[in-house]
Amino acid sequence: MNRDLIRQLLEMHDELHGFIYSIVRDYHVAQDLLQEVSMVAIDQAQRGEEILNLRAWVKQVARHHVMNYWRERRRQRANMPMEELANVAAEAFSEYNDEAQVVADEREALHRCLGQTPERMRTMLRLRYMEQRDFSVIAKIVGRNEEAVRQAISRTRRLLAECLQRQLRGPAGNS
Repeated sequence: MNRDLIRQLLEMHDELHGFIYSIVRDYHVAQDLLQEVSMVAIDQAQRGEEILNLRAWVKQVARHHVMNYWRERRRQRANMPMEELANVAAEAFSEYNDEAQVVADEREALHRCLGQTPERMRTMLRLRYMEQRDFSVIAKIVGRNEEAVRQAISRTRRLLAECLQRQLRGPAGNS
């Protein structure tokens, strides 16, 4: 099995899960679809078929799996009685509003936490997650070795997660 492919898939896990989740809006469904997409990539590699741009290829496979998921879901709902369908729709809208507020709260808390993060750490996060740069490239840009960059990003993510937890706990956590 191609270890490089597995490593790349693991590195893209959060990005791909977020991509799929943004469409299906269900954490567990997104996890299931991500596993299916990963298996397709592994099968492709085991057949010896080269994938030139893994990120783009995996996102395209993910799109197809998401479309199939929605087709199947629509087919299942077509067989539902109208009253049950209305209840499902009402529940979905309710969950969507709740989720939208949670996402907005999390985004605001993340913004506050990032504001407390040193500029050098924000730069490394931007390079890694927004610009999709490799650790080696980031290391050259910021003048540190690759392992130091990996550790700094990992530590910053952990600190951001802790800050988010404090921020989201409410007024008692905003000290």
